[in-house]
Amino acid sequence: MAMKMDSETRFRRLLLAAAAALAILLISFYFDQRSDLTDTRDDKFRNLSDARNLLLEQSQLQQMLARWGGSLASDPTEAEGRLLHSMHDWEQQTSVKDSSFQRIMSTDEHGFELLTYEVSVEGNPGNIATLLYRIETAPIPLRVDGVQMRPKNNSPDLEMELKVSTLCCLPESSAQQNVSSTSSLAEGQP
Repeated sequence: MAMKMDSETRFRRLLLAAAAALAILLISFYFDQRSDLTDTRDDKFRNLSDARNLLLEQSQLQQMLARWGGSLASDPTEAEGRLLHSMHDWEQQTSVKDSSFQRIMSTDEHGFELLTYEVSVEGNPGNIATLLYRIETAPIPLRVDGVQMRPKNNSPDLEMELKVSTLCCLPESSAQQNVSSTSSLAEGQP
């Protein structure tokens, strides 16, 4: 009978060990699955946050375009005229001198034309800073792409060269041609 008890005890111990091993495997599987689910949840929260940020940015851009609605020129000549007129007014208001203005690049993208100009002026640091402030806070769409300043020979004045860009709408026929050429290029047609 001791033999029978001994084998029953062994069997119970073996069964208990197998149950413990199975429980460990199940718990391990549970935690692996839980970890995968939390990673997936975190990715979805991150994607949701990115989508909300994109919607917020879209809303802000739409508001900016609505503000620019009246100031966005309908053709490059009008945009250049507005920029020249504004620059002339700002140059007079800030007392800078020896100004020059030249278009250096024009690029068509997505129904808009980006016009880039090089502007050179001379003046004292306060006047130059005021001119830069006026350009940065302009009521027309302007972007300062680059600024270089250097002292003028034997003078307290500075020479400043800057690149300024503005936008204008392309005429419908040009915008349609750009869209057509872009879509035909995407389809592999020349």
